[in-house]
Amino acid sequence: MAKSDMYRNQHKELLEMVGKITPLLNPQAAKDKSAYIHAALDRLARKISMHLQVEDIVLYNLMQADPKVKATADRFQREMVDIKTALTGYLGKYATPEAIAANTAGFIADTQGILKALGDRIRREESELYPMFDTL
Repeated sequence: MAKSDMYRNQHKELLEMVGKITPLLNPQAAKDKSAYIHAALDRLARKISMHLQVEDIVLYNLMQADPKVKATADRFQREMVDIKTALTGYLGKYATPEAIAANTAGFIADTQGILKALGDRIRREESELYPMFDTL
């Protein structure tokens, strides 16, 4: 069992949650199912928050203690600040189902951007960060 297995499993859960939201990113669904979408995004945001806390407490602390991988861990952790800021702003902008329904085009574009950033980050962690973590 690799050290990163728990994080990879969490990524799998996050991507499954994204998979339930993605088909609803059209104007009609965003308007008609805004309460469902809002609840799904809330669950996703809570799961992301939990995942990031565990990474900060365990993964980054261990990696930053090892001079061979410290620079990579520092870079990934710094980059995460921008993603957290974007996610917080996004969640504030669409804090209610009514906010989603009132601006479906903006909501769809913003959601696609956030989900792309999340997917890109997961791919980078799994291909670059976690293999290093597994060697510790």
